[in-house]
Amino acid sequence: MKNKIQKLSFISLKLLLETLQRMIMPPRCALCSQFLKLSEENVCEACEMMLFPPLNAPVDVVVADYSGLIQSAIQDGKFNGETWRLRILGTLLGKAVLKHQFSISEVVPVPSTKNRLRERGYNAAAIIARSCAAKLHVPISYHLQRDQDGPAQHTLSKKERLNVRTAFSCSTQLSGTILIIDDVTTTGHTLGGCVSTLQKAGANHVFSAAVAHTPLNNKS
Repeated sequence: MKNKIQKLSFISLKLLLETLQRMIMPPRCALCSQFLKLSEENVCEACEMMLFPPLNAPVDVVVADYSGLIQSAIQDGKFNGETWRLRILGTLLGKAVLKHQFSISEVVPVPSTKNRLRERGYNAAAIIARSCAAKLHVPISYHLQRDQDGPAQHTLSKKERLNVRTAFSCSTQLSGTILIIDDVTTTGHTLGGCVSTLQKAGANHVFSAAVAHTPLNNKS
């Protein structure tokens, strides 16, 4: 009984400290950067109301179109070092995955090329995947290797992206249900290559997810 009371007191104190911290240093919305209210989490209510998963995305789960504030948040996370935005976007992706009730065994990020990993110092997809895995309460694994350094997808037109074939490999014998994650998908070819590689390595089922999908009318 005493231990139970102590545990409840610790939880109450932790909640109180977290509330005080939010009042003194309120977190910012990952999309619009406005301070969040106590009732808001990760993104403000106004931004959350604008998140609609596109119907034509070539993935199993996606949060929104790659446009507006989502596009800015991903770009700031990838190119300006604001990785906190990527972590929150990963949590949002995790919430979207939970709605589908997949029985995920582990999460795997799309690997970055060696050149871009040297340039940025981190893999955006991996940061997103870690937060997503935490939300799903499953481990993250790095089974995939990218076998070639090709041009960055954001530098190509849609027509050029359709002709890109990226090779992946996996040296691990797999099983279970895997969720493969990328930050942005356009044609679905990159995620499709990852799905195929993971299946050949023994995964029973592979679902794909991305924070955003480039709309069909987006010519960038």
